[in-house]
Amino acid sequence: MERKSQSWFDKECYRKRQQILELLQKAKYSTSVANLRQYNDKRRKYKRLLRAKQMDYIEMKAKQLIDSAIVDPFIEEHFQRILNVNDGTAAFLTQHKNCSNFPRITEEEEEEEEAIVETHNRKALGPDSIFNKHL
Repeated sequence: MERKSQSWFDKECYRKRQQILELLQKAKYSTSVANLRQYNDKRRKYKRLLRAKQMDYIEMKAKQLIDSAIVDPFIEEHFQRILNVNDGTAAFLTQHKNCSNFPRITEEEEEEEEAIVETHNRKALGPDSIFNKHL
Protein backbone atom coordinates (compact mmCIF):
# COMPACT_ATOMS: atom_id res chain seq x y z
CA MET A 1 0.00 0.00 0.00
CA GLU A 2 1.36 3.41 -0.95
CA ARG A 3 1.92 5.92 1.82
CA LYS A 4 -0.23 9.03 1.52
CA SER A 5 1.82 11.79 3.12
CA GLN A 6 1.40 15.51 2.74
CA SER A 7 3.08 16.92 -0.34
CA TRP A 8 5.25 19.20 1.80
CA PHE A 9 6.53 16.21 3.83
CA ASP A 10 9.79 15.55 2.01
CA LYS A 11 12.83 13.31 2.55
CA GLU A 12 14.32 15.67 5.14
CA CYS A 13 11.14 15.45 7.22
CA TYR A 14 11.08 11.69 6.87
CA ARG A 15 14.74 11.36 7.98
CA LYS A 16 14.14 13.62 11.00
CA ARG A 17 11.05 11.60 11.90
CA GLN A 18 13.05 8.39 11.86
CA GLN A 19 15.69 9.96 14.11
CA ILE A 20 13.01 11.15 16.53
CA LEU A 21 11.43 7.70 16.71
CA GLU A 22 14.84 6.13 17.40
CA LEU A 23 15.50 8.66 20.17
CA LEU A 24 12.06 7.98 21.62
CA GLN A 25 12.76 4.26 21.84
CA LYS A 26 16.15 4.98 23.38
CA ALA A 27 14.60 7.33 25.96
CA LYS A 28 11.80 4.86 26.78
CA TYR A 29 14.03 1.93 27.55
CA SER A 30 16.78 3.75 29.42
CA THR A 31 16.66 5.50 32.75
CA SER A 32 18.96 8.27 31.62
CA VAL A 33 17.62 11.82 31.90
CA ALA A 34 20.10 12.89 29.21
CA ASN A 35 18.38 10.65 26.66
CA LEU A 36 14.99 12.15 27.51
CA ARG A 37 16.37 15.69 27.20
CA GLN A 38 17.98 14.86 23.88
CA TYR A 39 14.67 13.44 22.63
CA ASN A 40 12.77 16.53 23.78
CA ASP A 41 15.23 18.92 22.13
CA LYS A 42 15.23 17.03 18.83
CA ARG A 43 11.45 16.71 18.89
CA ARG A 44 11.05 20.48 19.32
CA LYS A 45 13.38 21.06 16.36
CA TYR A 46 11.46 18.50 14.32
CA LYS A 47 8.12 20.17 15.07
CA ARG A 48 9.60 23.56 14.09
CA LEU A 49 10.84 22.03 10.84
CA LEU A 50 7.38 20.63 10.09
CA ARG A 51 5.70 23.98 10.75
CA ALA A 52 8.24 25.78 8.56
CA LYS A 53 7.83 23.26 5.71
CA GLN A 54 4.05 23.47 5.94
CA MET A 55 4.03 27.28 5.95
CA ASP A 56 6.47 27.41 3.02
CA TYR A 57 4.22 25.03 1.09
CA ILE A 58 1.10 27.07 1.86
CA GLU A 59 2.83 30.30 0.82
CA MET A 60 4.08 28.69 -2.39
CA LYS A 61 0.58 27.42 -3.25
CA ALA A 62 -0.94 30.83 -2.49
CA LYS A 63 1.62 32.53 -4.70
CA GLN A 64 0.88 30.06 -7.51
CA LEU A 65 -2.82 30.73 -7.10
CA ILE A 66 -2.29 34.50 -7.22
CA ASP A 67 -0.01 34.21 -10.24
CA SER A 68 -2.53 32.06 -12.08
CA ALA A 69 -5.47 34.35 -11.32
CA ILE A 70 -6.64 36.24 -14.38
CA VAL A 71 -8.94 39.24 -14.12
CA ASP A 72 -11.91 38.65 -16.34
CA PRO A 73 -13.29 41.97 -17.66
CA PHE A 74 -16.79 40.47 -17.97
CA ILE A 75 -16.88 39.57 -14.26
CA GLU A 76 -15.56 42.98 -13.27
CA GLU A 77 -18.18 44.73 -15.40
CA HIS A 78 -20.90 42.46 -14.04
CA PHE A 79 -20.10 43.27 -10.41
CA GLN A 80 -19.72 46.96 -11.21
CA ARG A 81 -23.30 46.94 -12.53
CA ILE A 82 -24.68 44.99 -9.57
CA LEU A 83 -22.86 46.79 -6.78
CA ASN A 84 -23.12 50.32 -8.15
CA VAL A 85 -26.85 50.51 -8.70
CA ASN A 86 -27.48 53.88 -6.99
CA ASP A 87 -24.03 54.80 -5.77
CA GLY A 88 -21.36 56.35 -7.95
CA THR A 89 -18.39 54.80 -6.08
CA ALA A 90 -16.42 52.06 -7.73
CA ALA A 91 -17.00 48.48 -6.63
CA PHE A 92 -13.42 47.56 -7.53
CA LEU A 93 -10.90 49.95 -6.06
CA THR A 94 -8.05 50.66 -8.39
CA GLN A 95 -5.97 52.55 -5.83
CA HIS A 96 -5.53 52.17 -2.10
CA LYS A 97 -7.03 54.87 0.04
CA ASN A 98 -4.81 56.90 2.32
CA CYS A 99 -5.12 55.49 5.82
CA SER A 100 -3.25 58.30 7.56
CA ASN A 101 -6.46 60.15 8.45
CA PHE A 102 -7.70 57.40 10.81
CA PRO A 103 -7.70 58.43 14.48
CA ARG A 104 -4.84 57.06 16.54
CA ILE A 105 -5.60 54.67 19.40
CA THR A 106 -4.59 56.08 22.76
CA GLU A 107 -2.80 54.13 25.45
CA GLU A 108 -5.94 54.20 27.59
CA GLU A 109 -7.99 52.64 24.79
CA GLU A 110 -5.36 49.92 24.36
CA GLU A 111 -5.55 49.11 28.08
CA GLU A 112 -9.35 48.94 27.88
CA GLU A 113 -9.13 46.61 24.88
CA GLU A 114 -6.66 44.34 26.71
CA ALA A 115 -8.93 44.22 29.78
CA ILE A 116 -11.93 43.27 27.64
CA VAL A 117 -9.97 40.55 25.84
CA GLU A 118 -8.76 39.10 29.16
CA THR A 119 -12.30 38.72 30.57
CA HIS A 120 -13.73 35.23 30.55
CA ASN A 121 -17.11 34.35 29.08
CA ARG A 122 -19.69 32.29 30.99
CA LYS A 123 -19.09 34.17 34.23
CA ALA A 124 -21.63 35.84 36.52
CA LEU A 125 -22.99 39.30 35.83
CA GLY A 126 -21.00 42.26 37.05
CA PRO A 127 -22.43 45.12 39.12
CA ASP A 128 -23.49 46.76 35.84
CA SER A 129 -25.62 43.68 34.90
CA ILE A 130 -23.64 43.06 31.70
CA PHE A 131 -22.26 39.65 30.78
CA ASN A 132 -18.59 39.54 29.76
CA LYS A 133 -19.48 38.04 26.39
CA HIS A 134 -21.47 41.20 25.54
CA LEU A 135 -18.42 43.42 25.96
